[in-house]
Amino acid sequence: MDVVAESWDDLTGHRLTFLSELAALDRERGFEYDGHTSTAAFLMHRCGMSARRARREVFLARSLERMRLVWSSVGSGRLSFDQAVVLAFAQHRLPDQFGADEEMLVDAGGLSVGTAPRNSTTSSASTTLPNALPPPNPIPLPA
Repeated sequence: MDVVAESWDDLTGHRLTFLSELAALDRERGFEYDGHTSTAAFLMHRCGMSARRARREVFLARSLERMRLVWSSVGSGRLSFDQAVVLAFAQHRLPDQFGADEEMLVDAGGLSVGTAPRNSTTSSASTTLPNALPPPNPIPLPA
């Protein structure tokens, strides 16, 4: 089991390295060397990515500069890569609010299901987290 977890950590590290290299290629317009019109076109041709995947990778690479705290938290294991992706889309949609609240968002993202405090006498659904809102009232279902 440890091998799987370690492999996942290695994969995250490789993804961060890839995004960092991709950001440099994009910033320096290195894709033009081979005659490509964009970084996404380079990824599609040289890496065999679909257009959608290539655009997503470029988007994430460009977010490295705008979200240094988030991505450094991924590197340290405080946030997952998937959490950072969600935050990248939030930052893109609401850049001013995100900039003001990035530290709070990283702190909130650091508390995941795996790190939430557990009470062995209650089910996990009823566990209350510090500073958490109470669970919403259930929606009544028709009989």
